Amino acid sequence: MAATTPLRDCQYVKWTNDQGLGGIESCLSKLKAADPTFAMGHAIANGLVLIGTGSSVRLDKELDVAVKTMVEISKTQPLTHREQLHVSAVETFAKGNFPKACELWEQILRDHPTDMLALKFSHDAYFYLGYQEQMRDSVARVYPFWTPDIPLSSYVKGIYSFGLMETNLYDRAEKLAKEVGGPFPGAGPLGERCQGGQSRPGSAPHSAPHFLLGGLVLTERAAPSGHLCRPGLQSYLAQVGEGP
Repeated sequence: MAATTPLRDCQYVKWTNDQGLGGIESCLSKLKAADPTFAMGHAIANGLVLIGTGSSVRLDKELDVAVKTMVEISKTQPLTHREQLHVSAVETFAKGNFPKACELWEQILRDHPTDMLALKFSHDAYFYLGYQEQMRDSVARVYPFWTPDIPLSSYVKGIYSFGLMETNLYDRAEKLAKEVGGPFPGAGPLGERCQGGQSRPGSAPHSAPHFLLGGLVLTERAAPSGHLCRPGLQSYLAQVGEGP
């Protein structure tokens, strides 16, 4: 069901805890409680833990059991091919084979180009691998299918813009990112800035023009004391005349 339901308010894509929904952890807990044998629920929950890279099945026995449980549950149900690929991709990622996991997510996207879970998981995995061109092209292949009427289509623009920026296509990245210009009703603090190695929310008002790049909402004008978290983004804003 989750693989075929539009992710209308995907907190993972927006990099935020929607308090109206109780936050990500609360949503996942309710999902498991409602249907403990829901294979895609396990795939989503385990995938989110793994993609955060804060833990691994080798160091976290509870996570190891959770991934194995997901696989066992998937074998007891008549899953669609798409759902089977999701489970296999998360299992493969858990084993540390990021490139193979990306291949499985790409298989999903070939037949289901608007599968946001496959798109975002593969995008983040490519980012960790340092595969800039694959990160860009993965989104480029499905971008034409994300029409404005599809929920989260504006975030796909941001993800694509980030891939363009990472491959030094700054003019195209800027043009696409500005198409996502705000305001964003109900959005949280704009962006993340770093000072002394620590992240803190940006404090610009929601009405300020901003870029959405790969899940980071950045104000066009950086606060005097703030520094953008990623050097690549610093370089990008310097290229468009907005950097420090």
